[in-house]
Amino acid sequence: MKRNIRLLLPLLAALLLATPGCYLKRLTINYKDVKELPESFLEYRPDKQESISNAEEQDNLLRQEIEETSHDLHTYTIDSGDTVTIKVYDHDELSVHETLITPDGYISMVLIGQVKVAGLTLDQAAAEIEKRLTEYIQHPKVGIIPVSIDSDSVTISGAIVKPGMYTIRHGMRLGDLYALAGGSRERLVQGVTLESAELATSIFIRKGKRLHVDFIRGIKEGDPLHNLEIHSDDYIYITDRQGSLVYVIGDVVQPKQCIWNSNLGLLEALSDCGWLSETHWQNAIIIRMEEGEQQMYKVDLDGILQGTRRNVILKPGDIVYMPKDDLSEYNVLIRKLFPTPQFIKLVK
Repeated sequence: MKRNIRLLLPLLAALLLATPGCYLKRLTINYKDVKELPESFLEYRPDKQESISNAEEQDNLLRQEIEETSHDLHTYTIDSGDTVTIKVYDHDELSVHETLITPDGYISMVLIGQVKVAGLTLDQAAAEIEKRLTEYIQHPKVGIIPVSIDSDSVTISGAIVKPGMYTIRHGMRLGDLYALAGGSRERLVQGVTLESAELATSIFIRKGKRLHVDFIRGIKEGDPLHNLEIHSDDYIYITDRQGSLVYVIGDVVQPKQCIWNSNLGLLEALSDCGWLSETHWQNAIIIRMEEGEQQMYKVDLDGILQGTRRNVILKPGDIVYMPKDDLSEYNVLIRKLFPTPQFIKLVK
């Protein structure tokens, strides 16, 4: 038996001697085709002037889009099922608070009885009521305010609590509709409650055209331009934040799922995982879903740590993989192939 083992030693030695070049070459091939990190992934903090300029450009674009689509918006006409308030100025006793338009299109008022208003614009209906009231008071002035419009509706869907069609109320804005639909859905991740809505990528469609609405400025900050007034047949889609986690695997102290936030960068994710093992490779690999396909990028981690490269901002669903360096991979292989003390004892 010892003689057979001695015959195997030259083969084992040859394998060990041949391994470094082959192994390192194999490892190099594994990563040689991985694309370098694009500039868009790097941490970027625009100065105030650039930020204002971009906001102004978006504002101007949105104003233009609203103007272009405004001529397509039909003029509202009163319809059965709508609710309106009728104000007779200087004659509060004649005013009507939140009256429902009857199925046959009529309203009822003191002195003048029933008036058919269905099919009329607000100005036309007010003029008709004024005409009727001139028989009883001098120079009546009437204003009609829609309270709810069953004939006009708006749709909101996506990552909200109560998606569906909603009746437009007078003066309803994007923020009002978002609140009426219950706001963002929530989910529990690692004991932390997270909002599912991704406002930054949500969509506003009007008459088949996408408007460049900034949902964060409109809903969260109350910007009057972006918190625009809702019109009939508008469609709002609140994007679902598909992955609220970033996954860190490979040569780190504790591979784990990190809860994503807008300030989470590569260094922050690695720190959350207890930092790197001593055997980590000089580059990190980031795997990101882009346009339905997974893309793999190589990051100069050593450059980031040395301050010559900027940190990388991560997105929800990113996978960060830390490979071992070439030498560490080789050392692992050597430990697996090198004869054990028991093996050496058998040879003696």
